[in-house]
Amino acid sequence: MDQKLEEYLEKVEKYLKPLPVSERVDIVQEIKSGMTEQSNSGRSPEEILGRLGDARELARAYLSQVITGEGDRKGPARLGLWSGWRRICALAAFYSLAGLGGMFLLPFTSVLGLSLMFCGLVAPVAGAVKFAGELAGFKIPWVMLEIELAGFHYQAEGIWMLLYSVLMGVVLFLAGKLLWALTLKLVRIFGRAKQKMG
Repeated sequence: MDQKLEEYLEKVEKYLKPLPVSERVDIVQEIKSGMTEQSNSGRSPEEILGRLGDARELARAYLSQVITGEGDRKGPARLGLWSGWRRICALAAFYSLAGLGGMFLLPFTSVLGLSLMFCGLVAPVAGAVKFAGELAGFKIPWVMLEIELAGFHYQAEGIWMLLYSVLMGVVLFLAGKLLWALTLKLVRIFGRAKQKMG
């Protein structure tokens, strides 16, 4: 294979470094196969590289596929998972390639989305613990729901604490899901690269 094509593959592999080795090898092999096909059909290395575009952009497109589960890449949308070391590595690598918008928007939406989903799961549990404690005659001062607005003060007790915590948990979890969906949409937007092979 031509030296320029080899150097291009090395750059792509460098940008995909946070991914597991097997995933990186698969992606580089896929690109290499495309290069070989193009070369066998009479295209020069310069034409092939022109069709592929910037190595950074191509790596970003593949990372986007890993994160969102689009194309042939396995991701959270396909496996039903939103976490995992592989996806976290891909997301971290994607941040570094997504440019200025990705550096600010993606961390904000992803971290806030995951945090809100976590709080949405914890709030009903805390409410249930508080309610069970009150039924058993224990005071649990570190779990409370207080509302104070313009001189109005309300502290939820008993069954109201449980109901409010469940309601708050649902609201927080849905807000987190919405932000996570926005994160995946942003990854798709920032990940669009000109992949002209084939």
